Amino acid sequence: MATNNPIPAPQHNLVHLRIDSFAIGLRYSSPRSGRTERPLAIDRSERAKRLKAELSAAFNAARKRVATRQLNSKRKRPGIYVEVRSEPGQQIPELTWMRKGIRLGAVRTEADHVQVASLFVPDAATSFFEEKLEAFGEGTTGVGKVPYRDRFEHLENIQVATLNTLWTDTRPLPTDREAPIWWECWCWRDQAEELRTVAHELSFLVSDRILRFPDLEIVLINGSLSSLEEIIHQSSSLERIRYALDSPAFFTEVAHREQRAWVEDLRERLVPALPSSPAVCVLDTGVTRLHPLLDQSLLPEDCLSVDPAWGTDDSHPCGHGTNMAGVVLYSDLTFPLAGQGTLYLPFGLESVKIIPPPQLLPNDPKSYGSITQSAVATAEVNKPNRPRTFCMAIT
Repeated sequence: MATNNPIPAPQHNLVHLRIDSFAIGLRYSSPRSGRTERPLAIDRSERAKRLKAELSAAFNAARKRVATRQLNSKRKRPGIYVEVRSEPGQQIPELTWMRKGIRLGAVRTEADHVQVASLFVPDAATSFFEEKLEAFGEGTTGVGKVPYRDRFEHLENIQVATLNTLWTDTRPLPTDREAPIWWECWCWRDQAEELRTVAHELSFLVSDRILRFPDLEIVLINGSLSSLEEIIHQSSSLERIRYALDSPAFFTEVAHREQRAWVEDLRERLVPALPSSPAVCVLDTGVTRLHPLLDQSLLPEDCLSVDPAWGTDDSHPCGHGTNMAGVVLYSDLTFPLAGQGTLYLPFGLESVKIIPPPQLLPNDPKSYGSITQSAVATAEVNKPNRPRTFCMAIT
């Protein structure tokens, strides 16, 4: 219904509200002006002298160690790894000077909240590092501040590094010093080739598979713990060391052609179970039997289906049945792929397809029980005398 009180038109042409009379003009001053630097909680002169003495002692100890072992170092940039420790509850400061070749390695935190890291210091950069310590201990900047405070204030200790300094794996180093083991050496990318050269000279087996990150490169080497300890005296490339391949990321992130090379290497080392051996029967979406890691353990006559019209190949978009067969046969593939020895498989595989292809109507939920019974019977009729267990990892 019409109204006699129309909405009033908005008024936009109003006079501006002026605040001139409330403003006061002042000259700009920096918000940092007048601030004083927080006093140091340590005697910086004493700290600098002690750290300098520790650095010198570390270099002397490293040189004696090299002379004792009669190592013939071929490094392009000779130097040593030192171990640096923070004050409890403090972080390791940034100690990298790239132009001088001084590089801070991986940092770990110990139970007493002390951070520990390796620091590679080239021989030619020793005096540079000592000069920075002297400046921290006695010098001042143009504005009266302590130079290099951010680098040395919370640095508690410097000592010669050991393999434990570079070790970042949560598992302890092996007790058997001579057993060959695959090691994961994280190197600075511009130094990775040097590590390969040194590793070859020390009779390590060096993998040609590579995993690269923006600043680091992982080099896999196989050798004993005692030989690994020699590497830190001859190589300037190490950022950290771990057991090799405790994560499948190395294999999942390499290029497809490199994955195939790893698969073929493992396939050549496989010894499948005898046809009369026990089997695990996978009730799933079918299995792609021709997968190179499955075909020796899953014979054509052991690929079955509750409905012949469905076929026996894996019809799942992501290969669910094939993946489950791999898990059943190998569990975690990481270590078999990384190994070198023969792998004996204790049992074989069977497959019964219980899920129709996507283009067909799905199973009636009321029939799930009877379909499962039919699948079990199909496998048992196929080879009635074979010991088996069943795996049905679907819902």
